[in-house]
Amino acid sequence: MSKRDMRHAGAADRLKELLNGIPFEKHFRIHKMFDLTVGPSWQIEKDRRNADLHLLYVKSGRGSYWLEGVEEELCAGKVIFVSNGFGHSSSANGEDLPAIMPIRFGIYSNASMKEVPLSEEPFCLILEPDSAYGFREKFERLYAYFMKPEAEGRDRICSSVLFEILMDLLHSQLGNGGRGKERRIERIRELMVRFPERRQSVKELASLSQLSSKQFSRLFQRYYGVTPKQFQIHASIRKAQYLLSDTSLSLSEIAEQLGYPDAYSFSKQFKQVTGHSPKFHR
Repeated sequence: MSKRDMRHAGAADRLKELLNGIPFEKHFRIHKMFDLTVGPSWQIEKDRRNADLHLLYVKSGRGSYWLEGVEEELCAGKVIFVSNGFGHSSSANGEDLPAIMPIRFGIYSNASMKEVPLSEEPFCLILEPDSAYGFREKFERLYAYFMKPEAEGRDRICSSVLFEILMDLLHSQLGNGGRGKERRIERIRELMVRFPERRQSVKELASLSQLSSKQFSRLFQRYYGVTPKQFQIHASIRKAQYLLSDTSLSLSEIAEQLGYPDAYSFSKQFKQVTGHSPKFHR
């Protein structure tokens, strides 16, 4: 086994364990996030080991990351995840400086709002550019939300988008076996995110994925850690948070747009998920 293979052994399982309980018991909180082109002298000191989690997206340019002493070329589209305690360092290519979007973040309890202790077994994950389609849009969307500290619901939205990024990263690390089924499940998830107002039944969603309801539900929960129905509800509430914050639509109009029978049903579910009413959010 190569050094790179050894470095990645079991990493997907550890990432899956790290994501367990989010968003229902725990959430992400971003400590720092930047969107920048580094200078010629950019360098992370040798063998840095952060106490929090680290995620990097490379927009353009070139450079190098050393992950536990193994060099990894930075190039456009590459995504790198580094857990707490994992040794890493970096340098830039002076002729083609990298434009990067680095994130430092932690996991917090929904009940106590205190940071949750992280795994003591460090690991990293790397996603090559040919597998990273769509990640730039997600990182830029996350940065846009992060840069609005006064916006209502900003932290919850950031946690949701970051969760989406990490789930996509996890799926990219699954073995080739069953990859066709994984793509079908991913397409359905994207439909649920884009069109939460459709509120399709599990049977209808399973039919779209060309799987049985039982198989679809089992695979969906395996990949995303929640049932299709739970994901559908949270997709609706995420869109509702946007509509409440960025439009002047009434509660009745939002309820209708999201497929709820009335404003009361919408408000009741919104409060069940977020802990407060739509009016309070607005």
